[in-house]
Order: sequence, then C-alpha cells, then structure tokens
Amino acid sequence: LKSFPILFLAIMRTDKAIMKKHKILFVLLLFYAALINNPIAQSRFLSMSAYLGLLFIVFPRLLSWKYIDLLFVFGICVLFPLASQFKFSSQIDLKLFELSKVFLSVDYDAFALMEQGIIFHEKYGLCNGTQIISSIFFFVPRSILPIKGTPSGALIIDALHPGSYNNVSCPFLVEGLLDFGVFGVVLYGFFFSFVTIMLDYKYIYSNKRSVFCTLYPFLFGYWVFMM
Repeated sequence: LKSFPILFLAIMRTDKAIMKKHKILFVLLLFYAALINNPIAQSRFLSMSAYLGLLFIVFPRLLSWKYIDLLFVFGICVLFPLASQFKFSSQIDLKLFELSKVFLSVDYDAFALMEQGIIFHEKYGLCNGTQIISSIFFFVPRSILPIKGTPSGALIIDALHPGSYNNVSCPFLVEGLLDFGVFGVVLYGFFFSFVTIMLDYKYIYSNKRSVFCTLYPFLFGYWVFMM
C-alpha cells in the first residue's frame, strides 16, 4: 500500500499532458509518498526501496548516470546511518562511533548472513531445494505442502545461534548456496544477471510510455533490495 503513491507518480510521469493538467495532484502525491515512506520512522530497507523508485521516476536520466554507483554507496553508508539516529529518539548526537555501530545492526544483516550461510552450509550440508520451493509456493499452506522449509535467515540463525533474533534477511546468492551448493551460487547469480540485463535492454529500447517502462523505475528499488 505504501508503494501505491509512487506507482501513480510513475504513471503520471510518463504522460506530459497529464502532468501539465494535474500538477497539484503530482505535488501532493510526491509529498504523500515521502510522508508515508519516512526513513526516520521505518526500516531503512523499506525507505530505500521506495525512494530509489521515486528518485528514478522524478529524474529518469539518473538510470544512465555514470556516477550512479557512488550515489548508492553514499546513500547506504551515509544517509541511512544518519536516518537511524532519529528512529528511536527525538534528539540526535552525531558521533562517528555511534554512527559506525549502525553497520552492526539488523538493517545491515545481509553481509553477515553471507558468512553465516557459508558456515551453515559447511556444517549442515544442502537443503536440496526446499528453500526455493518455499519461495515459489509461498501462497500454499504448509499443511498442503509440508516440504516447505523455514525462511533461510531464520534457519541459519536458529541453527548457529539458538535463541537469537532471527528475523533477518538472506541474500539471494546464499539462497542458492543453501539449496544447491556452489553450483547454486553460480546458477542463481547467472539467472539474476541475465534477467537484469534483459530488463535493462527492454527499458532502454522500449517506448517510454509503455506499461513496462512505467513500472520499471517503480520496481527498481525493490529489485536492488532483493539482491
């Protein structure tokens, strides 16, 4: 639901006639999207997913900007830790040490889960596809499909650190490692890269008013987060 204003912004952005006719509506949607996706009040990954899509909708040329990688690094390493200082307090104390502790929080769990995933794989072996089956058939109750496994992040933490907080993210490549070993890492990486390249080419060479080109910037932030 929080993404709906950004989707409507994407639709309006592709038609200049609609933009000129409904400028006030566009500004209101922009404000509302920023309000309900407040990085101070919610998790940084949710904010990043929403704001990346919003950024590319308002400034579509950024997708081809040669310094786009630096923008990602600046956002993840500087802006998000700063936003974290406001989440649980009305005051802020910008100490370098305190900011650095944010990188050890659950918001930056993906890197640690890569290491823990390797340890889990070496200790317990393969899951033999149960993780990918759980993802594909997420809508099927476990009573009907008992082969569905535990979410990968919780599976790793519960096995290696029983009793610890287990609502953590598991990187896409670690999912491949758990299911199919090193072959899974290569397979998942190739698949993700291939799909990304195909979508990029389709966006570059398609009519910018098409449904796909409207949705692509909107989904971009979520695509980055999934990786």
